[in-house]
Amino acid sequence: MSTILFSKSFLHKITTIIRKFWWTGIQEDNPTNPIPFRSWNDICQSKDNGGLGIKDLETVNKSLIIQAAYNIATEKSPILTSVLKSKYFSNKSFWTANNNGPKSIFWSSILQVKKELHNNVIFQIQVGNSSIWSSPSCPIWEDIHNHLLLQVTTNPLPSKVSDLWMPHSHNWDNNLLIQTFDNTAVNEIIKLHPVPNTDQDILRWKPANNGTCTTKAIYNHLASNQIINLPSQGSRSITPQTNQILKRAWKMKNLPPIIKTFAWRLIRRALPTAERASRYSTQPDYNCAACGNIENDAHLFFQCHLPRAVWFSSSPSVITTNLPYEQDGVQLILEQVVMPLNLDDSKFATLLTTMWYIWKARNERKYLGKKWTPIQVSSIQGSNHLQQVFGNTIAYPASIHTEGQLPQTNSFRITQPALIEGIRCYTDASTSPDQPTQSYRHAGIGIFFLVPQIHNN
Repeated sequence: MSTILFSKSFLHKITTIIRKFWWTGIQEDNPTNPIPFRSWNDICQSKDNGGLGIKDLETVNKSLIIQAAYNIATEKSPILTSVLKSKYFSNKSFWTANNNGPKSIFWSSILQVKKELHNNVIFQIQVGNSSIWSSPSCPIWEDIHNHLLLQVTTNPLPSKVSDLWMPHSHNWDNNLLIQTFDNTAVNEIIKLHPVPNTDQDILRWKPANNGTCTTKAIYNHLASNQIINLPSQGSRSITPQTNQILKRAWKMKNLPPIIKTFAWRLIRRALPTAERASRYSTQPDYNCAACGNIENDAHLFFQCHLPRAVWFSSSPSVITTNLPYEQDGVQLILEQVVMPLNLDDSKFATLLTTMWYIWKARNERKYLGKKWTPIQVSSIQGSNHLQQVFGNTIAYPASIHTEGQLPQTNSFRITQPALIEGIRCYTDASTSPDQPTQSYRHAGIGIFFLVPQIHNN
């Protein structure tokens, strides 16, 4: 990648492999092509712009070659520069090297990006050793010969930038400039501000704030020219408020990467729900595998019986019907839930991870025939925090009677036993009152099993 500027078709083939792996992972027994719900250009956008920040291979390849060209121009590797100079530009500078004649694939790659390098660099004048005629010492250096005054009265002509200074100073010799160049060139030259020291002139990368040319700085500049302005409506849209939620997820160090990626797919409408996947199928199936209703994002995570039970079985309960409903995505729901409450990182992570477990439960039911109960989802994620997550959507039970305050434990308490599927087991135990004359006390224990299917029949 750092020695050859590959063709677009070759890089496209590699990108296709990466894109397929990202959408499907490794599935040797499934040769079908995945459905890319977001374009690769959207994915390669920065995380601040709603993308995943994946590097575009063509831009990476070009950045590495530009960095190699910069190293040649600045003689960072003197041996390499000497070899190339003796073979391709022995009587010229790197900047004026011809594109003629046979050349190696490396040098051919360098020549293809030299124009991009030239457009984005300029010398920081220090000791003034840069050539006036064959290096980017000023913005008009390429056609500076056209700005010479005819007839030439300056003899000999200055060759280096320092030759245009007053003796023993870094100040421009205005008389010499006026006698040598026309007004356009003079105005461009005097705009330059030399740095008075004895160091060699430095070739600076103009797009970088500090002027340092690195592969990262080059990539950031090239990528900035490829920024996509996302639409305000439609499936590709993302509101500024929702983008803030997504950026917060990216910045959380303790949130697992799988949850961060899930949050991106959820917010960017890239989850293969039944309704969304059916748009690309010849045999569409829009229905939820659990209840038969149309399965979109809002239904899957908040309206189907499993997520409703997960939210409602929390203590206190959450009524999902109080949440806004969306036809495509859950951006509005997340905005109205997350943004006004100023959730701390723990509660924010709990919300996203609970939704991930709902997604996991959906997939295992649809593809493996494994049914999750609400108690399984809730106990894993500790949904007792949802009161603080959902705020005003919480509904408290009409009455709760307890004889004493239970100790705080890392356990899950469900207020609706009917939500538990399968056989239930109820236990209780008691002892006789304390009697000092007896060394042992009688104890009793009761166990009651209930099979809901038999009971209901």
